[in-house]
Formats: sequence, C-alpha cells, structure tokens
Amino acid sequence: MPIWNVVFCKVNPAFSQIFDYPARAVLGQTTEHLYASPEAYRRQGQRCYSLHTEGNISVYEEHYRRREGQVFVGETVGTVIENFSGQKMGYLGIIRDISDRQQADLALEQSESLSRALLQAVPDQLLWMKPDGTYLTAKGRFLSSAQDFSQTTVYEYLPLELAKQQLYHVRRSLQTGEPQRYEHQVWRQGQKHYENICVVPYSEDSVLIGVRDITAAKRLEVRLRVTQERCRLLYQKTPIMLHSTDQEGRLVNVSDYWLQQLGYARHAVIGRNFSEF
Repeated sequence: MPIWNVVFCKVNPAFSQIFDYPARAVLGQTTEHLYASPEAYRRQGQRCYSLHTEGNISVYEEHYRRREGQVFVGETVGTVIENFSGQKMGYLGIIRDISDRQQADLALEQSESLSRALLQAVPDQLLWMKPDGTYLTAKGRFLSSAQDFSQTTVYEYLPLELAKQQLYHVRRSLQTGEPQRYEHQVWRQGQKHYENICVVPYSEDSVLIGVRDITAAKRLEVRLRVTQERCRLLYQKTPIMLHSTDQEGRLVNVSDYWLQQLGYARHAVIGRNFSEF
C-alpha cells in the first residue's frame, strides 16, 4: 500500500472543530478527502514518505477542505512516531487553521500596494504625516528622489506660519474624520507657487496630505481678469461704436458709445441679431 494511503488512528476534538467531521467518521479512513485537490494529497504523500525515510520534522502550509467544501490554508507540523525500539509506528500531523492570518496578510499587502500605487501616481506631492508634523514618507515631482523625508518635520519643509496652518488642518481632519481643503502660497526655487492642499485621515494617528500645484491655473485666472477689465474699460470709455456677436450674429456686448449713438438701452439689444440694427 502506498505510504500516503495511511489511515486515521486517532483525532482530537480540535480536528472535528476545524474540519467539521466527528471522529467516528474518519477513523480507519484515508486522509484524501481532507485535501483541497489531488495534487495537495500527492504532495502530502511525498512528505510522509520523506519523513519515514529521513526522520525529520516537517513544517509547511497546505490547502485543506472542510466537510461542507470550504477550502482553507492550514499550517502543518508533521513528524514520524517511533516506538522505544526505533520502529516507525505512524505519522503525527498538527494542523492550525491560518485562514484569518492569510486574509489579514493579503489585506495588508493590498493596502500597501495601494499606498505604493498612490505614491507613484500622484502628479505633484503626497505626504504621509503624524499629527505632530512628523513625515512618515513623501512622494512628488517637487521632491528629489534622493530626499528622505522619514522622521523629518513640516517645520523643516515649510515656513513657520504655513507649517502651523497645515498642522491645524491635520489635527482638524483627525478630530472630525473629514477631509480638510485649503490653499496657500509658497516660494520654491525662487518662484512663487500656489498650492491646493487636501488633508485626509489615514489612520487613528496619521493623515495623507495631497498637494497639487495650481500655479498655472492661478496665473491664467489673473490674465483672464486683466483681459476682462481691459475689455470692460474698452467698451465703457472708447468713443467708438464697438460690438461683439456670437456665431449666429446675436449681440453679446456693445460699447456705451454704440448705445448712445443709436439710442438704445443695453438690455434692449443684447441677444438680438446684429442685422436688426
């Protein structure tokens, strides 16, 4: 008979709890139905054979199957039982269900993978910080890849007032459990930058801080306001009949001089087709 076709001689109550088989249902039976697959059963046979020939203690993880069909991972310690004469009498296996640990390890790995992906994907800066201002890690295009932010503080990175402002939002975020958003201005490499900050609770005692550089958008806003003001003054002060239309010829703006010369109020002409005048 192949060595892996050994039968159960004795099981303890914990076996019944793990596999959901009463002792009477397995005693005298082979172990094949306890394994998740024929391959797992064959691996176990090879281990038993190795133990019988080499006599070592084996520690390994294997996939088992409960009576209702659920597969789980068990940490197993196996050894050969010998009598006083050194004759091999059987095989002792101790199985510990480590499904919860496996799931916790998987969840931790997924969480770490997500954190790494976020750190790699962030276009500007992503900071992981404790409420006392200590950085745990940092990533971003304004940071040198050689810079080690671990255990440095916000006071080493930002001016005092900006550091205090950031810590206020960090603590506020942890207190409320809600994201905190604000903007600030900071000088980097001799140039003024506008940054949008979002502080999000990450754990009970740490936050993630997303920093997005909005300098280009702010400069565009300034240029737009300047252009709008120039246009307003042009239409108000220039003694010329100015007007602008949309693609269908409807008036969207006219100068004050235009209204004076034609004798209309502004609300009476805006939206009407230019050809009417």
